[in-house]
Amino acid sequence: NKTFIHVRLFHTLGVPDRQSSLISQLYKSYCDSTVLGLSTCEQFRDYIYLSDAVDGIIRISNIDTSEIINLGSGSKIQLKELIKIFWDQLDAPADLLDFGAHKRPDHEPVQPLCYASLDKLKKLTNWQPSITIEEGISRTIDELRRRS
Repeated sequence: NKTFIHVRLFHTLGVPDRQSSLISQLYKSYCDSTVLGLSTCEQFRDYIYLSDAVDGIIRISNIDTSEIINLGSGSKIQLKELIKIFWDQLDAPADLLDFGAHKRPDHEPVQPLCYASLDKLKKLTNWQPSITIEEGISRTIDELRRRS
């Protein structure tokens, strides 16, 4: 007589806790005006803005049946495109990004297109995330600047 809900949370976008995170490294490179060496960044990800993720978890917690539920934006973005949007919103010089400086290790598999199907989330909660990737990046940058 227990309800178990497993939430598959996709990548979150917001101010990171780790200095090694991509967002932290990008912002540090921007602030220090130093070149950031990156991979080719051709993989795709599904990013959900942090406040949407929190809202989704709260809504999911009200479900009274055992479920496995995806929590993401429901769309994919190439990592390189995410970085370019972030960089453009900072109005940072393009020559500080070095795409291809790091190669994918031979033992690392090629990653498939990965994004969340939100069908079950919408059906069970009558809700879906609303913050676009551009708005999420803008909010993240605003918060990073506020904290600096």
